Amino acid sequence: MNFQQHVACFIKLLDNNHITEFNKRDVCGALCDKFHLIIIFQYFMRADFKEEDYTPENFFLALTLSHDIYEDTTVLKTIIMGFYYSRKQFVANKLIFQWNKLVLFGRMKYKGYVEKKICNNLIDLVPHKIMAKTRRELHTGFLNNLLLCDKCRCPVNTLHAVKLQKYRTDTEETNSKECKKKKCKSVTTLI
Repeated sequence: MNFQQHVACFIKLLDNNHITEFNKRDVCGALCDKFHLIIIFQYFMRADFKEEDYTPENFFLALTLSHDIYEDTTVLKTIIMGFYYSRKQFVANKLIFQWNKLVLFGRMKYKGYVEKKICNNLIDLVPHKIMAKTRRELHTGFLNNLLLCDKCRCPVNTLHAVKLQKYRTDTEETNSKECKKKKCKSVTTLI
């Protein structure tokens, strides 16, 4: 396959219902931002995928492999694995998942690192609206698996936890004032 055919297959995959649902749930970009998407695309090209290989299963395997190389938390990989298995519709088996990921890595000739320069160059060459997806600052840097974002339930950076707490307090105060005006009995805070 030539480059344009790879791009067309990848765009078609990004429009798949399962991938679209996954991206809708990942509101903060913690699981899959534009850089992870381009890394997945690069992995598919390295594995010399044919059109029939552009599947949601391979997407989630490549995304998890990308997290293995670039991220430092198992919580995000566990969430991704849940999407993989909801697609497969059977009880999650981590060994099968790990084996399939190693098979993909072997097809890539065990080359997992993608330079940021290559990512930046490829982002413009894959014309899809999801390629503008950026990771919320709260989810960058060292992630604390005990602190979860109220918006997406993914781990947050310990340093940004103070910002999150301030946002929660400000939101609660605003909601509380509005609630008193409307004479509500309870206040619900959503971030």
